Amino acid sequence: TDAVVAGASALDGTDEAAASGDATASQRAEPTTQLAVLAAEAALTALPEQVAQYRQALTALATATTPRSAGKAAPALAAVVSAGRQYADAVAHFDQQARTAWPAYATLRTTAATWLVRATAGWFRTPNEAGAAYAVLATDQRPSVQQARSALAAADQELGRAAQHDRLVLAAADRVLR
Repeated sequence: TDAVVAGASALDGTDEAAASGDATASQRAEPTTQLAVLAAEAALTALPEQVAQYRQALTALATATTPRSAGKAAPALAAVVSAGRQYADAVAHFDQQARTAWPAYATLRTTAATWLVRATAGWFRTPNEAGAAYAVLATDQRPSVQQARSALAAADQELGRAAQHDRLVLAAADRVLR
């Protein structure tokens, strides 16, 4: 999930540089943005399988944990399973939101790349003119990009809360199991 957020942030940075008309900054950021986007797309491809494997592991732990087999550790292990399932649900929700948001980012990427080709080829006389040209190119995408940013940020915050809860439950279980 961090790779998806990093990819979106890199594209947001490219968007800001282009909106300012700074072709040099956009060109300097391009290799980093490209790597971040590739990593984000790879993460989006891997997330469903990772969630499925995590859920399988939680099911196996829940099945193996009985009051008789786990003794006084059973409640702690049951809490780990419950928190883990909440975390898996948050990751799955993040995945769904990211998949919904990513096409807006992909379109923004294409627009920024088109603008960068033009800006580095001398199409614009000044940075102000270059920024204005980018604004025109990106105008139709603004609502979907803003919606994508908001949805991705909300899902990332929810995921962060679930991860924090999971960490606390795991630490408590670790203390019981020592």
